[in-house]
Amino acid sequence: AKLGINFVADFVCFGEMLVEIVVRDEVTPKDYTHVVNHLKATGHTRALLLNFDEAIVRDMLRHLTRCCEQG
Repeated sequence: AKLGINFVADFVCFGEMLVEIVVRDEVTPKDYTHVVNHLKATGHTRALLLNFDEAIVRDMLRHLTRCCEQG
């Protein structure tokens, strides 16, 4: 069945494995469901769900912003 929407994975490695990236304090059941739905929609059988801690990403972006502003 067609979903009626376009799906674009964050990454597809070697044409075989979906790689989904989230930025949260912790991975939730909704994140897992999201990945399973993407597997079904694409026909892939393997996926990797990567979570980057929100506070670390926020600090990194703040640092990058300051570096860019200083030239």
